[in-house]
Amino acid sequence: MFTDFQIKQLKPKGTPYKVYEKGSDKGFHIQVSPSGKKVFYFGYTLNSKKRFYNLGSYSTEFTVKLAREKCRVARVLLDGGLDPQLEHKKLEQEQELERCIQEAENNAVTVNDVLDYYLTTLTNQNTHKNTGLQFNSDVRPVIGDIKANKLTDIEAESVIRRVVARGSNRSARNLYIALSAAFNKARKNYELGLKGWGNPLSDVEKPPEGDPNDRALTIDEIKKFWVGLKQYKGMSQGLIDTLQILLLTGQRVKDILELQWAEVHLDEGYIDLPPARTKTGKKTRRGHIIPLTPMVADIINRQSRVGLVVFPGNKDFDISLNWQSLTKALSRMLKSLDNLEHFSPRDIRGTVKTHMARIKVMKEIRDRIQNHALNDVASKHYDRHDYFDEKYTGLYRWEEELKKITDNFSG
Repeated sequence: MFTDFQIKQLKPKGTPYKVYEKGSDKGFHIQVSPSGKKVFYFGYTLNSKKRFYNLGSYSTEFTVKLAREKCRVARVLLDGGLDPQLEHKKLEQEQELERCIQEAENNAVTVNDVLDYYLTTLTNQNTHKNTGLQFNSDVRPVIGDIKANKLTDIEAESVIRRVVARGSNRSARNLYIALSAAFNKARKNYELGLKGWGNPLSDVEKPPEGDPNDRALTIDEIKKFWVGLKQYKGMSQGLIDTLQILLLTGQRVKDILELQWAEVHLDEGYIDLPPARTKTGKKTRRGHIIPLTPMVADIINRQSRVGLVVFPGNKDFDISLNWQSLTKALSRMLKSLDNLEHFSPRDIRGTVKTHMARIKVMKEIRDRIQNHALNDVASKHYDRHDYFDEKYTGLYRWEEELKKITDNFSG
């Protein structure tokens, strides 16, 4: 077997020559060039053709031992029917691709870059100053260093909610407008590399002009709310059931509150909302399918089928409960509970969205579960029955998580 001493004793000649190792590693040899350069090779035959795989040049770093190990790896590939040279090229290509991806990632613009670019587009001096100050105080310290193409809607929303939590609703609204505009501007700038990326603010609700009251419930608040619904005596069962379904599904309040029996398919296991009944359906002309998880199906199944709607009011079984009644009833219940701050029925939707993200339900599936407007190419050909299994799995995972949160207090 070759030794370092033997390799060093090989002297250059007028023409290149090869020396094969007389050992168990068939085909392992070294070539000495007239310049004195010594290169290890693995000689082999594949498909009746003699091939030579360059293992590397001999040096203090690339020793005989390392060359032999590399030769043996090549022999294993060959015995498996693979060409070592082609596999080496594939590996190099994969490594180059990985390097390019990493380089692109390292060079990708951050949220700070997006903000900086947007400020250059503002020509009004006062607007530029005020927007810059707000970015510096509320955005950069929180998400500024995040890669712009990696920023999630949850992270973007957290910035807005932090301002809302201070009681600065107008400031939060202005920040939402500026931040959304910043991403829209950046997406049109080819040099920033955000072409084709969505705006992370597109699915974040713009703060209303009135008093701030939008929020997501914590795990402890969810438990108190759920248990409170089971114990509170000052609310009709229809309102209680509506609020439970909202927490189990994360749907829009009107979509559940005005639910009709014609839209419920218990045997098939889903709710089918027609386009005219949904916020996005009026634009997309597509309905919305909501898979029924066990708890939701049980709640709906126990309703009396005495009219057209699932949750009728007190006077007419064909007319659903109204949102004012739901809001007032929830407000009264919350006042009766200790250590549970006020929230509105629509905050339940945001709560479900936040906690689905926490339990790693993919954003695309969350969006489809909650019937957000989707603008990608695939969604233009999206049938409302598509992604049924994925939506059911996401809702079922959330239902199981809710059981854990409420200590299986499902009732």
